[in-house]
Amino acid sequence: MSTFIERSLPIADVPPVLAQHVHNLEAAGVDTAFHRYMSHSRNACDFYWGRFYADFFNHTTVSRRDIEVIRLRLAARSGCTFCRAHDVASALACGVSQTMIDALFESVNSLSEMAVLDDHDRTLAELADSISPFTPIFPMTDSLRQALLNMYSDEEIAEVLMVTGILAGIGAMLVAAGFVPFECEI
Repeated sequence: MSTFIERSLPIADVPPVLAQHVHNLEAAGVDTAFHRYMSHSRNACDFYWGRFYADFFNHTTVSRRDIEVIRLRLAARSGCTFCRAHDVASALACGVSQTMIDALFESVNSLSEMAVLDDHDRTLAELADSISPFTPIFPMTDSLRQALLNMYSDEEIAEVLMVTGILAGIGAMLVAAGFVPFECEI
């Protein structure tokens, strides 16, 4: 029986919406088997890298920096190496410090260890932890809900919840389908 990784398409067959991204990841030494496997479905590629990333993710009412903090924390939880490789550069470009990035990855089990985070960023990390499928999922605490209400409008909360939910689900799928190991390789 073959794995999904073994059934990944060659780079030449990757659809245009994804081709440059795959080339960039491979140039950085990142495994692109997931991207190349998803290339079997142009609809999947158009949705995730076109409508989700190009249209929604990059145009939320929430600051891109905040979205990057959440995305980094989710990548730390899932152990996704190609997410980490791509997301770190993107986060740095959006103003997230290397010290903060290191804290998000090194303090995976305890938000209290992240002294470098202010209350705003700690709330973002807590939100990511609360939605990540790699942590026990319980209803959001009243304190987290109130912190989000104090930080954002209802429109912004709806968008940050949607982005976090989609990214968390993709992280779970990556591990379940065998595209990334459960433990981070880095």
